Amino acid sequence: MFQLYQLVISQSQSEAEPSALVQFAPIILIFVVIYFIMLRPQRKQQKAHQEMLDHLQRGDEVITQSGILGRITAISDNKTTVTLEIADKVKIKMLRSHVTSLKNNNQNSKNTTQGS
Repeated sequence: MFQLYQLVISQSQSEAEPSALVQFAPIILIFVVIYFIMLRPQRKQQKAHQEMLDHLQRGDEVITQSGILGRITAISDNKTTVTLEIADKVKIKMLRSHVTSLKNNNQNSKNTTQGS
């Protein structure tokens, strides 16, 4: 009995602890997964939105963050605001960053994805 006890103790003492890299591998793996699932697509979406804002022109039909549909009638010189015509002779001035999407692009992208 005593020999069995010594054998168990000697085996547990001879096992080496895993290295720090092995201990932190699951945490590192979680951060890598979060980056590829959440952060990278979000950055890609932000880049596409900024590119769309940079290419706004007079006459584009847009949708704002508040759901207002309108046509751009003017863009300020410093390109921070746009003037939208939302009805006949009804114009509003708003920040360019509040434009969410182009109305025409939404319809075209839906048509192309349905055809595939």
